[in-house]
Amino acid sequence: MEYDPICCYYADGTSRTFGNTCEAPLTNCQDRICCTSTTQGECGSTA
Repeated sequence: MEYDPICCYYADGTSRTFGNTCEAPLTNCQDRICCTSTTQGECGSTA
């Protein structure tokens, strides 16, 4: 399965990944962006 993980960085210092699968590691991000809120489909981080 292919996915284009997007890294979300939040003001509190946490970061999460979003993607077609919820197994996208933070180190495998295609886009790194700042997010102000969470959205549906959030995968979360397994750190």
